Amino acid sequence: MFQTHQLPPDVVQVLREEASTLEFVHLQSSNFGIKADEGRITSPYNMASTPGIGFSSELAQSSKMMSLGESFLGSNITFSSSVFILYDTGGYIGLHTDRPGCEVNALILLAGPPTVVELRPRGADESIHELLELSKRGRGLVEGGSTVPLSQPGDCVFFRSVEIPDQRRPTPEPLLLLSLCYAASIASHAG
Repeated sequence: MFQTHQLPPDVVQVLREEASTLEFVHLQSSNFGIKADEGRITSPYNMASTPGIGFSSELAQSSKMMSLGESFLGSNITFSSSVFILYDTGGYIGLHTDRPGCEVNALILLAGPPTVVELRPRGADESIHELLELSKRGRGLVEGGSTVPLSQPGDCVFFRSVEIPDQRRPTPEPLLLLSLCYAASIASHAG
């Protein structure tokens, strides 16, 4: 369901420096929704984000990260996006799946206290509509998932973010994360 990795401290430092030069946009929503044809769910959120433009994209396309993503997915991948995510105190994202083109997400803790990624796969007989109802009852957050610890800066988790919904509960302290998205690809990558 997931695979973990640890980035070296010098790489984390360069990523933090890149994030410090970017302008984050605050994003907030109280809406719930589904795109049934994509099996996609969205729930309320309160966070800030900005696209990565330099080293983060280079890291995502490095042979190490591409190889880790491909071994996890079991097929070739193509890099699709790099996004820094900032959760201020109390920031969160409700149960959601990522957009098509982000079949694999490598989520990396860059700064902040130890945290977890909560993954909540759908049950075998559970429809996307039933999952949405659970999310609504929990005001965006659902019990019964698996947690993957991100204990220190550089901790990274790869997971199938289009198939497996994830969520982040309100954080007691600010957190800076980096999301690297990859699409499944039939073409080989260079590098």
